[in-house]
Amino acid sequence: MQEHLVSLRGKYLHMGQQCQAFEHHLGEIEAEEERCLREADRNTEAAAAAECRSSWAAALSEHTLWVDEGERHLEQLGGELLEAQLRLGAVRRESTRLEAAARQDECTLEQFRLQLRRLHARNAGLEVEAQLLGLAVP
Repeated sequence: MQEHLVSLRGKYLHMGQQCQAFEHHLGEIEAEEERCLREADRNTEAAAAAECRSSWAAALSEHTLWVDEGERHLEQLGGELLEAQLRLGAVRRESTRLEAAARQDECTLEQFRLQLRRLHARNAGLEVEAQLLGLAVP
């Protein structure tokens, strides 16, 4: 169970790293767009702007798909985490129940030991009484 939770945490950390990489990549795209726009001022504005928009649209489309995939993966990991937490709760409840049963068993065992000591003492007393009365004791 612990290993599964550690694995899920690792997956979440990996997803965070992917998101940071995506953010960095978007920054690079914005810088490229600015470069394209500066170049457009030097060249034909309309053609350069169209090229930049096309480049931007393609990159945005690609990253939208990537983000959608990441969100689906994140949803899956969230479900796995919830399932693991539910199993952990069930295991903890069962462990608590078994510990309580073990404590009850110890109490019952101690009561039986006390009763056995009392019976041994009573038998010893009866044997002494029987010997005093002259009865044969095996």
